Amino acid sequence: MTIVVANDNADTELYVHNQTSNGDGSLDDPFNNFIDANRYLDQGSDGFGKIILKQGTYSSETYDDDNRPDWFLPGGGNNIILTSLSQNPNDTIIDANGSNWIIAGNNLKIEHLTLSGLDTEYNGVTGSNRWITADADSIVLRNVRIIDNNLSQDLPLIDITSSSADVIIENSYFENNSNDRSTGVNMVSAGDSGNVYIRNSEFRNIDYSSFSDLFGNFTEIKDSFFYDTRYIAGRVSANNSVFHYSSYISPSNRGWAFGKGDFTNCILYNVAAGSWATSSPGTIKNSILMNSVFESHTNSNNYWNSFYNVHFNVV
Repeated sequence: MTIVVANDNADTELYVHNQTSNGDGSLDDPFNNFIDANRYLDQGSDGFGKIILKQGTYSSETYDDDNRPDWFLPGGGNNIILTSLSQNPNDTIIDANGSNWIIAGNNLKIEHLTLSGLDTEYNGVTGSNRWITADADSIVLRNVRIIDNNLSQDLPLIDITSSSADVIIENSYFENNSNDRSTGVNMVSAGDSGNVYIRNSEFRNIDYSSFSDLFGNFTEIKDSFFYDTRYIAGRVSANNSVFHYSSYISPSNRGWAFGKGDFTNCILYNVAAGSWATSSPGTIKNSILMNSVFESHTNSNNYWNSFYNVHFNVV
């Protein structure tokens, strides 16, 4: 499947650093906040405005008079690429330090950054926000690390409002993200008729009791790794990917990895999939299955299809 996203060209480039001086947004005299950078962005007729962060950690424990965190990118009608000058997410970090950050755009691309440290109950500042959000065709995350974020709210961590819009995650890493309120919200939500596409990415130790699903839409996965990250999605398609769990947990104890799906050239270890009510669950082929259970609505002969797989203790 070909993934189509909005234009990659950046018509303007503005620079931001984490120092006290606030300049004109040039490489040698950067802004020191997102608000000014966004104000001067001009993405032209169909391109993007690019905000480039210089190396460093961007953190804050303060809010402005409108109850917004210091690292607040309002987006509005702008198509935005938020990226790092070094193109290394390990040395360019937006860390809420127990506070919050918000990144928004019309179309939004986040590249080569680490986003961490959300705590939505910090210092009595509560409420629900869409922390990474867009309102048009797509959200794209490339070479991004999203780690150690704790929500307590009824909205996803990553959300797009347009009904047919997609979320695309490439070459990225997610770990230790949770939602204390656990009220049935997804971690990532595309548009109502949109999809989530995952390429060459890794997901570790996402608290499966925190979210309804990690991804609230059909999710296409390629060349990716999931470790102790359950409730991935109701329906998935996976190729050349690994689903590994340190212990088997039955579906009745919120242990299932996915409801139904199609898997090719995958490794599935300690996986629980489907349920007694699952019809037309899917197909698994050319894969290695170990210590796993695949349930379905057997009264209607709706079994999982299995072709050319290697099985070890699989039911």
